[in-house]
Amino acid sequence: MKNLLPLILVADEEKEFRDLIVDVLHTKGFQTATASNGEDAVAAARKYHPALILMDVDMPKKNGIEATLELQQDPHTKNIKIMYLSNLGDASWAAATETNRKLAKQIGAVDYFKKGGNLDTLIDRIRFHLAS
Repeated sequence: MKNLLPLILVADEEKEFRDLIVDVLHTKGFQTATASNGEDAVAAARKYHPALILMDVDMPKKNGIEATLELQQDPHTKNIKIMYLSNLGDASWAAATETNRKLAKQIGAVDYFKKGGNLDTLIDRIRFHLAS
């Protein structure tokens, strides 16, 4: 039997995107849980204690930043690594992506990944952050 890699919570309101990311993670051996809004992401993080959360910034009920701040205030979830997923910034502007990455880190996320980016790069970044 193949050893499963750590659990990753995928929190995104767009079902098609969420399903795509889950499928890619499963093919790489990761376990997953999902949430479609910020409130559910916080509840799922508390329930499953994932190794990493891929968190959309713009979600209903509670956005990704609000969810991150709530998780950071809870002693049981404050050490969960969070990587933001977002359409913020223009893909042709490397500077916008770098600015968003810096902002994500200031808020408490370990990284920022632009939706529509190369999924192999996303997997590489996930592995990097899980190893660090």
